[in-house]
Amino acid sequence: MAWTYTTKEIVSAWAKIAQADLLDQYSDWAEALIDDWQGTTYLGTTAYTDEKHSGDGSSVVFVDHPPIVSVSAITVSTGQVSSSEYEIFPYYIQLTTDPLTETSNALWRPNVWPEGVGNILISYVGGSETVPKKVELAATQMVSVIASVSERQGADLSLKYSRTTENLGDSETMTERLGLQATLRSIMRAYLGPKVQIR
Repeated sequence: MAWTYTTKEIVSAWAKIAQADLLDQYSDWAEALIDDWQGTTYLGTTAYTDEKHSGDGSSVVFVDHPPIVSVSAITVSTGQVSSSEYEIFPYYIQLTTDPLTETSNALWRPNVWPEGVGNILISYVGGSETVPKKVELAATQMVSVIASVSERQGADLSLKYSRTTENLGDSETMTERLGLQATLRSIMRAYLGPKVQIR
């Protein structure tokens, strides 16, 4: 499964590291971290049947395996939801709104998912047929960092996980974490964004 999100050639060109020094484990680790961060994997599209979600009284519900390619059916405790009653976005499905009265288009009442535990069943196709470029960039940088840390053995071992403090003015001090974990997290935060789900 290694080298699904990036390639040795790309990492080597990016970080100026010989391809022979790029172990398969580096890619496996980076991809596992990305999958865990995103809550999904980028290995092609998959059909999901009756994926359970809990309604919380909001108008949106986030799926477990984005991006959404298509939705075949949504069922709630009150019955089937018509395709004209919702809009599909890459990461979530949102109910459309209804006019408050037949003659007024100025006043709107949002439709919301009924509250309940596991009361929304969604059948859809999710995932990506190709690895998104931002995921490829994140994986490339993460593998580069892992390989660089692996090469720096010995003298700077104690510096890998240290804290640094910088004075920014009279009384302002910035404390920053350096090291492998902090760097990998910052790459995922910058390119992948937080995984947000409403349950």
